[in-house]
Amino acid sequence: MKLEVIIAPLVVFVAMSVLLVAARFYDHLPLKPPECSFKRVTGIPCVACRGTRSFRALAEGKVGLALKYNPLAVVACVIAAIWMGGYVWRKGQPPSRNYLSVRGVAILTAALLIGNWIYLILTEAWFPDL
Repeated sequence: MKLEVIIAPLVVFVAMSVLLVAARFYDHLPLKPPECSFKRVTGIPCVACRGTRSFRALAEGKVGLALKYNPLAVVACVIAAIWMGGYVWRKGQPPSRNYLSVRGVAILTAALLIGNWIYLILTEAWFPDL
């Protein structure tokens, strides 16, 4: 197993796991995240708005509610688990060259971010109490 190949998915997986654990014990933490500066200035949610609530719901096993708050947060957790699981399953071997191109990943990431942002803006307008 090549250690340098598995570092990126491992770091992402550990980061997502830490976020989920922190979200699970959110009410007991001494610090709370600040209000979204982007939303305060512009009046519209940023691409990560309601992410904390989404992680809290996900940590409590409420997947539907987590998707309602911020679908991209849930998708990011699933992608992190699949990415890490794929490397474990392949015993640390990277995917073949034809698997996904950097350009394809960049386009997919941009599409997910833009789609999520549109969703957040629309749900903010339609359901302001969410």
